[in-house]
Amino acid sequence: GGGFDNPSVYSDDLAALIRGIEERTAAATESPAVRSPDALLAAHQDLTRTLLAVVHDTLDGRGGALWDDAWRLAAAVEADTAGADALDAVLAHPYTRTWLVDALADVD
Repeated sequence: GGGFDNPSVYSDDLAALIRGIEERTAAATESPAVRSPDALLAAHQDLTRTLLAVVHDTLDGRGGALWDDAWRLAAAVEADTAGADALDAVLAHPYTRTWLVDALADVD
């Protein structure tokens, strides 16, 4: 047949061991963002904020007065929890990250 040559090697204990190793290995190698919507949201927010900072640094003063005013406004808004939450909501817009990536490409 199609079974093992030595069926006594396979047992429920071996199957449990394999599944246990697989679960522990997967948990250790997966990003928490894969398992948790909150972790995924935090990772997206971190990426967007990082891109915003990279655009600001790359502009290196070449963004003009409007950019400088917007940057100062964002810093002021972010100073308290309610403002930081509001800024997160703006940065969570689906097109924000695309805009930042495009802006970064246009700077160079």
